[in-house]
Amino acid sequence: MKRLLPLIAFLIAASAFAQIVSIGSVAGVEANSSLGATTIDMSHPASASGQVTTAWIRWTGPTTCTASMHLKVLRLDVVSGNFTVVGDRPLTVSAGANKVLIGIPISVQAGDLIATVADGTCGAVAATRARYGDFSLVTSGDIVTGRNITSFNMDRDTRPLVQLTNSDPLLSGVIPAVGSTPGGFGSFFRTSLQLSNPTSTTSAVRIYFHPFGVSGNPSDPSKNFSLPPFTTTTHDDIVAEMGLSGLGSMDITTTNGVPPAVTARVYNDTPSGTTGFYEEAVVPTDAMHVSDTASFTLPGDTTNFRVNVGVRTLSATQFSVNYYEGNGGAQQGGTIFKSYSTNYFEQVPLSSFLNDQPLLPGGVLVIRMISGDAIVYASTTDNRTNDTSATILKPQS
Repeated sequence: MKRLLPLIAFLIAASAFAQIVSIGSVAGVEANSSLGATTIDMSHPASASGQVTTAWIRWTGPTTCTASMHLKVLRLDVVSGNFTVVGDRPLTVSAGANKVLIGIPISVQAGDLIATVADGTCGAVAATRARYGDFSLVTSGDIVTGRNITSFNMDRDTRPLVQLTNSDPLLSGVIPAVGSTPGGFGSFFRTSLQLSNPTSTTSAVRIYFHPFGVSGNPSDPSKNFSLPPFTTTTHDDIVAEMGLSGLGSMDITTTNGVPPAVTARVYNDTPSGTTGFYEEAVVPTDAMHVSDTASFTLPGDTTNFRVNVGVRTLSATQFSVNYYEGNGGAQQGGTIFKSYSTNYFEQVPLSSFLNDQPLLPGGVLVIRMISGDAIVYASTTDNRTNDTSATILKPQS
């Protein structure tokens, strides 16, 4: 059995690096109100088809008791408006952040929804303020197969803090590019990192550094943090602090508690100060997925500005790239197809990304996802000052 323990630990960690299947979201600052009613999160559908095994639930209520609730996976027939219950797990939870293995995994399809049904005793599901465009459906009573969407009320103010995943730890964010490395024209780029816990529950966090040019795996360099309530940990050069150098990407995972708020800054370090930009930690559900399209416009001056393109995949990914003139729309060259393995990271000059096609001022790149899940970004740097900015490409509706 002792020989099996390292293998078991490896397999558990490896699940965080497989294709991500996630429904709902446990990230967010708790609102003053809670959700005692039956609630469906309509804004965080299943990211992919597969099996979910772990529930992450934030609960508000007395600390002197435990509560019973049901976590359900629903499938909506958009023609009839009827819900089908494809998974139902009774769970026991307590005040704070709960991580619960649900027993028999639930098989889900991309687009399935998560619902909470509380029994009204010993508290309720914690809520967070819904972002613009997000909403939930609320009702009284249970949700059973055949119940119609018209029997629910829309809630644009809050959503439940619950999530089902196939991973433990929870991949709560990806910083597409981090580094401690020399750049072009005499620059030296570093990455600062702040992890904040804005809640009353201690959070256990583990970060992973995935090197450039290879697929990430559980044996990649990592660092653990324990964040007490309402604390922040600050690191001026996180890659060097981990005893590393070079360029890579970083995963922020949560092993217990609540996902942290992440602040990352990439900066050029000079004797007279720094120039740089703040970089978003991308939630996996906000990555580009199958059939998504995004675009990027080149600078109007391609002599004094250089552009790099970075790709960080979350699963095996293929997409197409088309390149157009900015003053008439004529396509340059044919369609380029890119393929990458799971959890792969690279950053290359734009000319290389375009198979050495000439860079045209104001040119437009259009990327169309064929398969997989990926984060794609473009960084633009002034050759005269090494001032840099970055744009994470967002799916266009």
